[in-house]
Amino acid sequence: MGWAQDGVPPPSALAAHWDLSPLLLAVLGRDGALLHVNPTWSRVLGWSEGELRSMQVFDLLEPGRREGVRAFLTELQPGVPSQATEARWCRADGSTIWLRSRVVLGSQGDEIYLSASDATMVRAARRGAVRQAEAETLARVAATMAHDVKNLLSVMLANASLLQEQVHDKELAEE
Repeated sequence: MGWAQDGVPPPSALAAHWDLSPLLLAVLGRDGALLHVNPTWSRVLGWSEGELRSMQVFDLLEPGRREGVRAFLTELQPGVPSQATEARWCRADGSTIWLRSRVVLGSQGDEIYLSASDATMVRAARRGAVRQAEAETLARVAATMAHDVKNLLSVMLANASLLQEQVHDKELAEE
């Protein structure tokens, strides 16, 4: 591999990973400023690297999530990764995209490392699975109801048949 004996990859390998990663990777200031972003940010969100570096991460979130994320970032502990969260992020064209992200506060407490991935397809698949489960449940309920209605109709038909026989027998008896 050509790596040093301590197992740490050379800066060129880290730079290649940074540039080629399909994940959105960023280094944030403690205030949420986007200090460094990899090229995936521009590909996914449509903002140039310069535009992104002039923003805070909060500027890219849907407005209803901004204050919650701001408070969340102040509570981070150094070296403790956050739970993954999903939120809508704003694209340059005005549309939004669901991103699943995790952050960790650096050991010095002055930088926050963020990684995110597109969660749009996963969310759509989850919605599709929920819809399918709902449709299957509805089909089972409909089948159960149809069975119950059939049973009730069978009883009603049997009673109607008996009643018809009794009326017929009474008519015969009267003749």
